[in-house]
Amino acid sequence: MHNAICLSDGLISPAGKYYSMTKCRILLIGHGSRSGESAEVLEKTASFMQELSDHPIHHAFLEFTAPSVPEALCALKKTDAEELIVVPMLLAKGTHTEKTIPELLGLPAGEKSGSIRFADGRTVPVRCAEPLGADRRIAEILLQRAEDLSA
Repeated sequence: MHNAICLSDGLISPAGKYYSMTKCRILLIGHGSRSGESAEVLEKTASFMQELSDHPIHHAFLEFTAPSVPEALCALKKTDAEELIVVPMLLAKGTHTEKTIPELLGLPAGEKSGSIRFADGRTVPVRCAEPLGADRRIAEILLQRAEDLSA
């Protein structure tokens, strides 16, 4: 890269795009459902995220659908991950974000960060993002859906 700005953890290209030098993985977690369509939505969202990110995007489900969170973690342990960011594709804080996900990651209930020990002895930091919450972008999508029906 010509005239890239060097940072301690990555580079910024002349076009302004950030390139991380760490081997971060992102795990998108959805609820899961007996409906195949639900799985397709999470998988497609993970695909969209991958188009926008330089970090590998993985996905998992809390129940009913594979891969489960433990299965995804098992697969991630075989990668060169140096950091794991967990992103719940859930609307609001609740039992899954405050208890289920932390427990599946080996964190105390309510904790949003810690570390995972891999079988090869590596300890990888893990951080959990907040759920989607109230967000203007979601409101815009919902309003567009309503307007599509009124047209």
